[in-house]
Amino acid sequence: MNADPITGFRFVNYDTNELAKCGEEFERAFRKCGLSGNCEWTPAIFRWFRQIRAEGVHVYPEPDEGEGEFIVDHCHTTYPFHGEDSRWPSPNYYKRAFEGLCEIKLALESERGKWANSETSLAMVLDDACKLAVLRAKVKVMIFASHPGKPDSVPEALAKLRKCHQDTVPWLWIDVPNEPRRPTGAPRGIRHGLLVD
Repeated sequence: MNADPITGFRFVNYDTNELAKCGEEFERAFRKCGLSGNCEWTPAIFRWFRQIRAEGVHVYPEPDEGEGEFIVDHCHTTYPFHGEDSRWPSPNYYKRAFEGLCEIKLALESERGKWANSETSLAMVLDDACKLAVLRAKVKVMIFASHPGKPDSVPEALAKLRKCHQDTVPWLWIDVPNEPRRPTGAPRGIRHGLLVD
């Protein structure tokens, strides 16, 4: 499989059911993916999530538009892009932002951590997950890489973090584990789960 797995799934409402379907489709699309290392995984993940955005929703970062991150690693939003008539800082951009509800539909953080150091990796994942816990978005996604022998430490910590911050929107966690002994071509042990009330 190449680095651009295509799916027929797209968000429409950004709700719990769609988030569950998103996890299933991600797992299916990337299970046999031949990618290795963060420099290959991160762009592939962002491309895949860009493909599944709802119609009329903008994505940050949008490399084709010259846009960088907006608060989190990746998001689907109704905030307007900076156009030719509204390069920052520009009153025209804010005039467009006042024309309708600006919201983040999906907020995504991706942190694969440090190979061979599960405690440092957990801290790195939680550092990014804290951003998800405190911002407003209809749904949230945390992608991480678990370590052998401790596959449930990150999902358990994410559930505690979400509860501590009284976050009631659904979260999807996706584990793309570090698998140093996975034979070439063998399916990845990707798994996912939902955090909901």
